[in-house]
Amino acid sequence: MNIFAALRTALRALRKNKLRSFLAALGIVIAVAAVIATVAIGEGAKAKVADQMASLGSNLLMILPGSVMQHGAATGAGAVRGWPLADGEAFGREEDAAAAKVCLIGQTVKDKLFGDSPAVGEQIRVRHVPCKVVGVLSAKGQSSWGQDQDDVVLMPWTTLVRRIIGSQSDAVGQLMVSARSPQSVSEAQREITSLLKQRHHQSEQSEPDFQVRNLAEMQNAAQEQTKTIALLLGSVALISLIVGAIGIANVMLVSVTERTREIGIRMAVGARGRDVMFQFLTEAVVLAAVGGAIGLFLGTGVAKYMAIQAQWPTLLSPPVMIGTMILAGLAGIIAGFYPALRASRLDPIDALRFE
Repeated sequence: MNIFAALRTALRALRKNKLRSFLAALGIVIAVAAVIATVAIGEGAKAKVADQMASLGSNLLMILPGSVMQHGAATGAGAVRGWPLADGEAFGREEDAAAAKVCLIGQTVKDKLFGDSPAVGEQIRVRHVPCKVVGVLSAKGQSSWGQDQDDVVLMPWTTLVRRIIGSQSDAVGQLMVSARSPQSVSEAQREITSLLKQRHHQSEQSEPDFQVRNLAEMQNAAQEQTKTIALLLGSVALISLIVGAIGIANVMLVSVTERTREIGIRMAVGARGRDVMFQFLTEAVVLAAVGGAIGLFLGTGVAKYMAIQAQWPTLLSPPVMIGTMILAGLAGIIAGFYPALRASRLDPIDALRFE
């Protein structure tokens, strides 16, 4: 029996029992859709995390005290990090030394206060202090925890402490330090640790009373966590592929039993055992392939929908899609092998007598 004749016969046999064929393929549909969707969602989440961490700056170091005592006003998350300007210019050391009444504003603040009008050169009031807008920050969007990173006003530290808070203390609760390049972050971290130990009168061997965090390391840790979650979800999806294969095997065994007389007639008119085996294997593979194709479209749709809801990119992987379809075909072969072997070993005379 050639493959085209086997396909025609398989499709005709499967059409006779549409509901049973659909239920048999349903496990493969769910499994393939789950694999495609989970991998795409996992890759999209990794890309989202990478974008958010990159917005912090790949050459950034965060310096925190060993113990924190907070008082006065908070500077807010998002100040003093790699943030390009959309308009104007940044303030520098002179403005900081003079506690100048200048500020940078985010896109959300600019839109709320000035709309489509230019903001640079205008005055805004921070508490009771008028401040000149010298620059507008580029838009960054929401952070991973839902904070609007563009709803921010940045000003020199001395201006904040002396004019806004009304304190003469130079104590800083947090520092963000930018290295010259991502490659020099480790060297900058060592130099900062050494300098702060000297300023704090600590020996090189002592445990520092501060923390220096490398955001690149934090990014890698976040990526590893996302990768682990994606791997876990993918493993669960692959288990469902095994369940789908078991469903096909059960249906094919029932089919062999129901079609015992048909098998006997085939073998009586000259069909060999391997022909019968090939026929049932073809039916199992067709079931898996049809289920895989439906699951492919379903998984793609679910991945795109979830990406829209979560606001991250849809990253469908062609190698994963091809590999999953191949796995679905292999599942059909494995699931159909025993029923096909059983059918091929039936005695023609006993098969013809079967009621």
